[in-house]
Amino acid sequence: MAFYHKIIVIIILLVATACTDLNIVQVDISENFNPDITVNSLMQPDSNIIIIVSPTQAAFSNKTEVKPQISSASLVDILNNQTYSLEIYTWDNYIVLKNQDFCPIPGGEYCIKIQTTQPAKTLIAKDKVPERSANILNLNINPVKGSTAYLGKINFTSIGTDIYYELLIYSQEVVNDTTQTIPFYQTSLSTTNPLITREDYYPSLIVLSQESPKSLLFHIDNPKDTVCIDFEYDNGGIYTNGKTGTCNHNLRIELRTVSESFFLYKTSLYKQMYAAAGDLLYGIAEPVKVVSNIEGGVGLFGSYIKTDTTVFVAGRNDIIYE
Repeated sequence: MAFYHKIIVIIILLVATACTDLNIVQVDISENFNPDITVNSLMQPDSNIIIIVSPTQAAFSNKTEVKPQISSASLVDILNNQTYSLEIYTWDNYIVLKNQDFCPIPGGEYCIKIQTTQPAKTLIAKDKVPERSANILNLNINPVKGSTAYLGKINFTSIGTDIYYELLIYSQEVVNDTTQTIPFYQTSLSTTNPLITREDYYPSLIVLSQESPKSLLFHIDNPKDTVCIDFEYDNGGIYTNGKTGTCNHNLRIELRTVSESFFLYKTSLYKQMYAAAGDLLYGIAEPVKVVSNIEGGVGLFGSYIKTDTTVFVAGRNDIIYE
């Protein structure tokens, strides 16, 4: 046994001494990188459409790629067989396309077509706006004992089969000073609901170091009258007079009905983020490619329709950690 102890000590010393003389080497990982064109747009009913066009960037590179030149851009309302031209606004590293006279409608089907030069490409994407939003029936928020976290439960009516949803929450601290306006901020969410944990983007329970996602996406493939989703969020703690507590806050819950393109893009984006972050136990995962519905480029032309509600949540001042 003493022999093995000596071997371990020698290995530790070798590792320690080997790390004392490090040379910094500059590596250009953007070499041979060919930039693509990114198109991103999220349609909402009754809101003007805005499309962002930009070049892709090499990971961890400070080099700014040259933005593409757009010769023409249009949007087609497929169901009504109408074409709208898109105005082009050029900024430093990206281009904005929009039409002030057009707003998508629930159930509408739309196609965008963008012609670029340098590089010469035709970019095409299609998406259908969900027909209607879900109806929130009730919402319950309760504190978690011995923690600054809260447990929530939302019930809503299902709007059919093969429907995609996204749940987001935003918190706003409530203060006595009525002249002070504090903005809402989006919080991270966790859940034990199998509708969500079965999705492959959701972090595994055996992974040690993954943060919870900023939203919960799920797919309902069977008809149900009522759907119940539980979630947990942490509103942060405050320490006053020797006690740990939480502040009074308004909680806005946003339930989106999203298109399939949006769902596939967002879930694959979460998977890519978690793969890049790695894990303390399992290390770096295999690279993940983000799903795109842009023909000739990358990105998302998606849509959603939402319903939301806001509730007041009382703070606490007597949290005892267990």
